[in-house]
Amino acid sequence: MNAPFPGGKRPVELDAALVQRAEKPTRDRPGTKERLLAARLAEQDSRLAQRRQDAEAHARFTSDFIETHGHWAEDDRSF
Repeated sequence: MNAPFPGGKRPVELDAALVQRAEKPTRDRPGTKERLLAARLAEQDSRLAQRRQDAEAHARFTSDFIETHGHWAEDDRSF
C-alpha cells in the first residue's frame, strides 16, 4: 500500500498534448480540467451503476431459474 501524500492529495499527471488541446478553445486550464474530470467521473459512475444493475438482474434471473427448474447438478449430489 502506498504512503499517503501530504495533504491527502496525489499529484495528477496529464499528457501535455491533451492539456494543450483542451485549453485551446477556452484558455481556462483549471476550469477545463475540472469539467473534463467531472465528466469522466460522471461517465464512470454511470457505467458502474449499469454494471451493478446488470449483476443484480443476472442474480435475480439465476435465482428464479434455479427455483423453477432446479440446480443443474442436483441429481449428482451425494448428500
